[in-house]
Amino acid sequence: MVQNQSQSIVEDFDKQSKEHIELDSQILNHKENKTKSSPLSHLSTLINPTNHFLKKNPSPKILETHMIQLKDSDPKYLSIKESFIFNNYQPNIQAILKLQMPTKLEKAHEKHKKKLAKKIGKNVEDVTHKMYHGTTSAFKCKLLTENNIKLDSMKAIGEEITSHNIDVIEEDPEIVGPKEKSKLNFCNKEQCGACGISREGNRIKYARVGGLFTLFSRRRMWFARDPAVSLGFCGYNNDIKTMFVIDVINATHDNVIVKSDEMAALPRYLILFELQNNFYYF
Repeated sequence: MVQNQSQSIVEDFDKQSKEHIELDSQILNHKENKTKSSPLSHLSTLINPTNHFLKKNPSPKILETHMIQLKDSDPKYLSIKESFIFNNYQPNIQAILKLQMPTKLEKAHEKHKKKLAKKIGKNVEDVTHKMYHGTTSAFKCKLLTENNIKLDSMKAIGEEITSHNIDVIEEDPEIVGPKEKSKLNFCNKEQCGACGISREGNRIKYARVGGLFTLFSRRRMWFARDPAVSLGFCGYNNDIKTMFVIDVINATHDNVIVKSDEMAALPRYLILFELQNNFYYF
């Protein structure tokens, strides 16, 4: 009988030992699972540079200027038209094109704007001024003749301007998003200010020089608060004349602003207009 009791005690001990081992195993597994799902483990996942959601996904860069023809009912169209007057004379606006310049020009302009605003202790809005810049266009300018610009404000449909001949978009592995192969036709002539400024922005190399010692004069870019002042720079040859609305960075909003820094100016709109026969230059 003693032997049976001893055997029973041993069996009970073995059973309890197995239960303790199973319990220890469950506790260990629970700790491991808790460690795997701990905030630190999530943090280590977040700071892992290989995670796809940390990879940069910038918006597509604009490599070439985009243009949209404004409808004559567009609030911005009406605002520009209201201020586009030459000494009480209202020219015949044929089209107003909204410009979205290449990304590198936009970024350089914004950087310059913030730098000046910080330097003089003003808001960026206080150093950004709407100015006019008149320029010439070449005879049979490609911008005006080889793109789907409607030279009549009543026919504007608010669509992006594109070339009649080229409508190709291809992928560039170096840039996130589509790259335009070519969407607008421009003149290659340096004499066509409308195409040069639309494509490259205001450039010193295209600026006129003047004064008594023209050869030694420093090239600068001129912008006027009143469009009538800029009219004389639009030329006399073509019936359709071109004038830009420019964002100019300057400490004060003067009637005339002269700049030699290309980053200080960014074209926003291009106005195509014509003068009636009874208009005389002054």
